[in-house]
Amino acid sequence: MHRRTRLLTGLLLILAAAAGCGGGASSGSSGASTGPKAGERLAPGSAAAAGSAGSAGSAGSARPAGVPRKLPVLGRPPAADRQVAYTANLTVRATDVIGAAARAQQIAVAAGGYVFSSTASGVPGSAKAEATVVVKVPPAAFPGVLRGLAGLGRQLSVSQQASDITDEVIDVQARLRSQRASVTRVRALLGQARTVGEVVSVESELTSREADLESLEGRLQALTATVQFSTVTLQLVPPGVSPSSPRRPDTGFLAGLHTGWRAFAGAVLVGLTVTGALLPFALTAGVLAAVLLWLRRRLEAGRRPAGPTAAA
Repeated sequence: MHRRTRLLTGLLLILAAAAGCGGGASSGSSGASTGPKAGERLAPGSAAAAGSAGSAGSAGSARPAGVPRKLPVLGRPPAADRQVAYTANLTVRATDVIGAAARAQQIAVAAGGYVFSSTASGVPGSAKAEATVVVKVPPAAFPGVLRGLAGLGRQLSVSQQASDITDEVIDVQARLRSQRASVTRVRALLGQARTVGEVVSVESELTSREADLESLEGRLQALTATVQFSTVTLQLVPPGVSPSSPRRPDTGFLAGLHTGWRAFAGAVLVGLTVTGALLPFALTAGVLAAVLLWLRRRLEAGRRPAGPTAAA
């Protein structure tokens, strides 16, 4: 009995050892299959190559805990969610200023825009002719229009601005909704008025609120127009003429002295002008006064009694 028990125990130990050897061989073969075989090259971008590169990178440099392997890229907000107004100021020197101004208007119209204003001085081909053209174009055509206007001559200066008016538009829209609701309420009150005094009071309030509503609607239309159409101001100058620019105010002692002297000269000139204007009246009055004084003395002399005669 004891012998049979020892035989069974030995048989179980042999079977357990055989099972352990089989599992180790299978796991070893599966591990070998994940790596490249001898003499085999990894294809770039393959999973094995990526795994090998990741293992090498992990072994070569340690990454702090909590730091992701690849940082996320933050995207820009969609353009449709923002209300952006684009403006530009462009100065171009052209040989034919008047002709260049006409071509600038054609460029704006061809791009789907329109001419907001246009001023010109001088005749075509004149050396002193200048022109300023303000055009409104769709934002999509804004870069192309700038290139077209710059090609009318030699570009001297250019400045571009982009103003995000999204917050202002949202604020005006919110105020507009509130004002419309307010007008609706006041109109309902007008229908409930019974006396003449109530009608007059409610109508006055309704007129005031409707005026505010129209003002907000106009403001929203203006903001929408600045977004729907970009503004480009083009200044054209002929060769040899510097573009006009705002003059800085003079300051300092000499500037004050010059200003004071000009004011003094202006005051003297005004005084002389007034004196010259009053001089004919003064001369006429003087002559009349002299004549009246002479007549008065003659009258007084005629009325004076004669003195006593001398004794013979």
